[in-house]
Amino acid sequence: RCDQMCQKVDELMVKVEQLSQAVTSSANAQGSSNGASLKDVTAWCGKMQEEIEDLKAKVATASTQHRQRGFPEKPHMNSTPEQNQQLLATFDCDQVLQLLDAMALSQYKETFQKQQIDGAILVQSDEDLFKEELIISNRIHRLKLLAVASGK
Repeated sequence: RCDQMCQKVDELMVKVEQLSQAVTSSANAQGSSNGASLKDVTAWCGKMQEEIEDLKAKVATASTQHRQRGFPEKPHMNSTPEQNQQLLATFDCDQVLQLLDAMALSQYKETFQKQQIDGAILVQSDEDLFKEELIISNRIHRLKLLAVASGK
């Protein structure tokens, strides 16, 4: 996933560079009458390139942190649900909170943190716990959490 994001960032960088070159060529063809707008567009392209480089660095850092925290970059085809569940059981509360972020379920982080839900608790969870104790009313969200808790 992070590799795909880096690829998209690279593609965006190429497009900004192409835009910058096109604007420069167009301005040169029209003469200096558009000098101010050329400077503005060139400055904007430079700023975009800097922001893209910054984004690329952040994606690379997140990817490294992701792997260091025990989340595989890509699912291991040879991992069994039991192995995944064993790995999840070793997660501390902070890692579970990061997992919620990765699952786009960050709205539950405060509740999980307040209840100190770690991996050992998560793997023992059932739908009633998510619904009644943690007040996760969205059934799809509960099913996503149950799938992770069961190692799938």
